[in-house]
Amino acid sequence: MRDITTYRFPEADRQIDNPYLEELRALVRRLADSGADALKILNYRMELSSRYAFSVPTIGVLQLIAFHSPLVEIGAGTGYWARCLSQLGADVIAYDSLPPEDSLPWPHGGWEQMNAWFDSEWYPVHNGDERFASLHPGRTLMLAWPLLDHPMASNALRNYLSAGGTRMIYIGDESSSGDAEFHSAKKSLTLLAKHKLWSWPGVDDYVEIYAVKRTF
Repeated sequence: MRDITTYRFPEADRQIDNPYLEELRALVRRLADSGADALKILNYRMELSSRYAFSVPTIGVLQLIAFHSPLVEIGAGTGYWARCLSQLGADVIAYDSLPPEDSLPWPHGGWEQMNAWFDSEWYPVHNGDERFASLHPGRTLMLAWPLLDHPMASNALRNYLSAGGTRMIYIGDESSSGDAEFHSAKKSLTLLAKHKLWSWPGVDDYVEIYAVKRTF
C-alpha cells in the first residue's frame, strides 16, 4: 500500500494550494517528532474527510486526471478534488444531489439521506444527481468514492454512456464504494490506466481511467 504516512511530500505538490495535503504533512511530522505511532493519524481521518474528501489528492494523480479535462463530476461532495484539478487548468463541472452549504445546519439533508459527511464547499458544486451525467457526454465522467451499495454510480455511468459519453474516471476502493452493477459495468469498458493513490493507512483506493470499447 502507498501509505500517506510514508509519502515524501515533494515540492511538486506546491504547484497548487492543497490545504488537505498540508494538514496531513503537519500531522505526519508532529506524530514523528513526538515518537507516536504513525497509525494515530487515523484519529483524524473522519474530521479531515468531512472537511475535504475521502481520498487525498497529490500532484501526480491530479495531473493524470487533469489530462482528461473537460470533466463532469457527479457526487462531488465538497468539491475539493474539483478545486485542486481546476488549479491545474482542468475544466470541471461538479454536481451533488445535496451540495454542502455553509449557511445550512450540518449534516445537510440529514443522516437518512446519506449526506452527512461533508460540511464545507471548496468549489462551486451544483445541485444535481446522477441524471445530470447525461447532459455532458462531451466531458469525462468523474466518480470519486460513490456510496457503497448505492445505485448512484451505476445510474450515472448508464446515463452518461446512453448520451454518448466515451470516458470515465473512478476513484475509490472497489470493496467499499459503488454497487455491484457499477463495478460490473466497468468491465465493459477499456481500462486505460490504474494507479494506487497515496492513502490513509489501511485504505486501498485507486484511480481508474476507462474508455468505451471501440468496435470495428
